[in-house]
Parts: sequence; C-alpha cells; structure tokens
Amino acid sequence: MKRRIAALVPCLALVTIGLSSCITNPGLSKDYTQNNAQLQKLQSNQPAPTITYSNDRAEIAQRLTTWNDPNKIGYVYLISYGKVMAFYTIKGMVASLNTYLTPMTGPIGSDAQSSIVDLPDLDGTYGSNSEGIFFYTTTGVYVEWKGEYMLCDQPLQLSTPPELLLNVTP
Repeated sequence: MKRRIAALVPCLALVTIGLSSCITNPGLSKDYTQNNAQLQKLQSNQPAPTITYSNDRAEIAQRLTTWNDPNKIGYVYLISYGKVMAFYTIKGMVASLNTYLTPMTGPIGSDAQSSIVDLPDLDGTYGSNSEGIFFYTTTGVYVEWKGEYMLCDQPLQLSTPPELLLNVTP
C-alpha cells in the first residue's frame, strides 16, 4: 500500500503542475496537447503486452515465504570498504532500524483542514532511528550495523576470509 501511495504522489503532482501550467501558460498547453497526442499514437502502435505471469511477483512471494519464518536460519555478511568485516549466523531475518510497529505520522483533526504531524513511538519518544539494520544471532545476540550487508539463506564460499572474526558467546 505504501508503494502505491508513494507512486501516486508524483503522478498527482505532475497532473497538478500540468493542469496549472495549461491554465497559466498557453504555450505549455499546446506542448502538452502535442505530447499527449504523440503518446496516444505510440500506445496504439506499440501497446503494452498483456502478461499472464509475473516473475517479479513470483520472486517477491518466494522471498516473503522464505524469510517470514521466525525460525529461519540465515547468514549475514557485513561489508565495509569492499571487504567482509564479519559473518553471522542469524535466526529470523535482517530488519531496518527505521521499521516501526505503528505509524510515525498521522492527522490531527477530522476534516479537510487536518494537519499531518509526527506521532510518538510506542515508548513515547519522537524522531527516527539512525540508518542501518539489526538482527539476532542464533544465540540471541542483538547486532546493529550501519553499512552494506549481504543476506543469504545458505553460507557462501568466500574468496577472501572476513577481516574481523567474532566469537560471540552468551
């Protein structure tokens, strides 16, 4: 749903700008009409294909079923300066530090004049977290990382060993 709304906002902005430009600038109105006519021709001559299967949707569904298991074992390689710095076996999956259980903004008021304001998090605080990810190792150790990483569902054969080897014991 967030993707649909995020995709719709630029479209609405373009339509609004386009319509207001047509009203205030007759030259732009002519350009818009010509561009729209050209688009109509192209869509008639080269219509988008009708597909019955989407590889993207299948892969997204497979990713969801693969990682939506709290007991799933995964492998995270933390990367810095182009080198693997650490490797962890994890339970569950990697999550963004900026993922929340409740909305971070919401309306104040119940009419068309409502304002969107920041809402407190469940702990009563405001703001956002730093960029990065977090995960739990198979021994329950919490790890945060701000940097590149690679997540796999099987360990990889690395051509160079990790720069930093950690032996974490609870």
